[in-house]
This record gives sequence, C-alpha cells and structure tokens, in this order.
Amino acid sequence: MCLDQQWGCGQQPIRPEVVMDDFVAESFGLVTYKPARFDLVTMRLVVACFQTGTLSSAAKKFNLVPGAASRRIRNLEQALGCQLFNRNAKGMMPTLTGKTLLPHALALVKRMVCLVGELTEMRNH
Repeated sequence: MCLDQQWGCGQQPIRPEVVMDDFVAESFGLVTYKPARFDLVTMRLVVACFQTGTLSSAAKKFNLVPGAASRRIRNLEQALGCQLFNRNAKGMMPTLTGKTLLPHALALVKRMVCLVGELTEMRNH
C-alpha cells in the first residue's frame, strides 16, 4: 500500500522518497534518489520531449540550448537509474519507463500551473 493510501490523502500516490529523508525511505524498503533532479523545468522538458519528439524542439520552448536540455534529461535518468528515452538521429522515443513517468510529470506541471493561478488570484484580490 502506498503511503498516501495509508494516510488517506485521497490524491494520486506521491512517491514517498520525494518527501522523506533517506532513513524513513529505507525503513519502507524504498530506493532513494536525488529529489533535486525533479525540478519543474526538467519535468516540463520531459513533457515537451514527449510532445515534440526531439530534444532541440523541446529545448527551444524553454530557451535552453540543446546541450543543457540533454544534460537535464541525462541527470534525471542517472538519478533514477533508468533510461527515459531512446535517442537516435530522428529524435527521441520514450522507453516504457519514460511512458510511466509522463502522466506523473504532466500532473506535476498541471499542479504548478494551478498553484500559480491561485496565488495570482489571491494577490489580485
């Protein structure tokens, strides 16, 4: 059972290792990673890579040079210990792991957009 179900949060399960320290995560038998690799820019970049199929097109959306965008994706892959995309001369194809990440990345981006909208609305009242 995921911790969110156990705690009754009623939201989509959140990977506990994102919010817990290593000691707590290890007590649940979870593999820890570097949560800093899960920043919003990288998640938006992952989503854009899915949408465009190429790293260079995705990088342009965020005013990143392709090398910096590639480094972000590779750092995320290294932190996770798995490949998210198969790269070739024609572009990027998501792996099964990448396809698994996509709905979670979309949810994170959507939540951030909603948060910014709510905070902006509060500021304007």
